Amino acid sequence: MVSSPEALIKLVSARDLLKSPLPCAVAIANLRELSPLEHIQMTLVRRGDEFIHATRKQDSHLPDELVMVLMAPVLTQENGGSDNSLAFSAFDQMSAVLAMHYGRLPFWQSILEFEFDKSGSVWMSSNTVNLPLWSTLCEFTSGESSTIVQRLCEMELDHRMQTAFRFLNKGLNERDALFRFSSYWIALEVLVNGKSGTIRTRLQRCYEQKSHKYVDQDLHFATLSGMRHNLFHHGRFVDLAPYQERMMLAYFWDIVADILGVKCPQFARVVIETEMAQQEITGLTSIGRL
Repeated sequence: MVSSPEALIKLVSARDLLKSPLPCAVAIANLRELSPLEHIQMTLVRRGDEFIHATRKQDSHLPDELVMVLMAPVLTQENGGSDNSLAFSAFDQMSAVLAMHYGRLPFWQSILEFEFDKSGSVWMSSNTVNLPLWSTLCEFTSGESSTIVQRLCEMELDHRMQTAFRFLNKGLNERDALFRFSSYWIALEVLVNGKSGTIRTRLQRCYEQKSHKYVDQDLHFATLSGMRHNLFHHGRFVDLAPYQERMMLAYFWDIVADILGVKCPQFARVVIETEMAQQEITGLTSIGRL
């Protein structure tokens, strides 16, 4: 039990904690006396052909109640910046340890994420705002897309397709690229009732190809399937490029069209052949990300 903000700061600044392989502390505390600062929330909106930031300021007050607090120190870099990757890794591990004892109950509702310094000043960061780049801006429609929507409106979706849409929507609303990729991939596997090989075969059928070569190479499926293998079997994940994310959505709708008996709109081909995607792939290759 921590009875004051000073004790909280002392706890997270302890030398033993800073030297620990798992630099995370757990406390039950009332944080009302920590000095809250003005919170600025930033939202990206589109006006015509331009993207602008819409900001909203609000006062943030911590609850006058006892709450469970997970704390980890943020490392200061030589250039004066900060590195919170170790802190987030520590949160992941400590959360798993707490769940071992208490299940999901301690995490039933997250109240607030914030940072504080030794003086007791508190600040809260807005969600990271990523500008849409390259293939994210690729927009396309086709006659088949209208037919797909019409068919979906006329039919009652089975549980498999409902679940696939649910995972797709989950991915669209995730901030973390790792979880977006995982959600999209699960949506594809649920949709085809199989794994990578089944998805590849379904796309091969959509594009009327006799072998997997076109799907693997021209539609970049081998790269994305390799990313799935590295993540699910080795725990390795680097990043999800905008064109790759757009391709996964295109795979999904090409397969949905095939399931509904609609001519394949070949969205994946359209995406990969756009100038935006080609510029992105060239740029990524030049800096060694592929």
